[in-house]
Amino acid sequence: MVMGASRDPAVEHRSAWRGASQLQESASTASTYPKGLIYREGDAADAMYSIRSGEVRITKNMYGIMVKIADLGPGQWFGEMALLKGAPRSTTAIAETQVEVDVYDLETLRRASPPSRGSRSP
Repeated sequence: MVMGASRDPAVEHRSAWRGASQLQESASTASTYPKGLIYREGDAADAMYSIRSGEVRITKNMYGIMVKIADLGPGQWFGEMALLKGAPRSTTAIAETQVEVDVYDLETLRRASPPSRGSRSP
């Protein structure tokens, strides 16, 4: 019988937490948005956001009707899908209150992330 390395959920959790903590430390800027539009569906994706304080509503235009997708608060992220896919924004983000966020642009994310397994250096 061949024994494989077992996974310890506590170790994996600590590792994931360290990664999230390192990412938060690498935020390119902290920004404050007044109540109102942060970005609109169809806009180019230039950053993703982590909410420090305030509330953000995410909506999507469905056949001319604005549908609420989520209400977000401190500790939650938004804007990551389009940034990571390299696609236009698929939703609209609206600050329901004044919002303070950490902003992560693509270059910041590239600097903060370790090389993927199996990737080769030139």
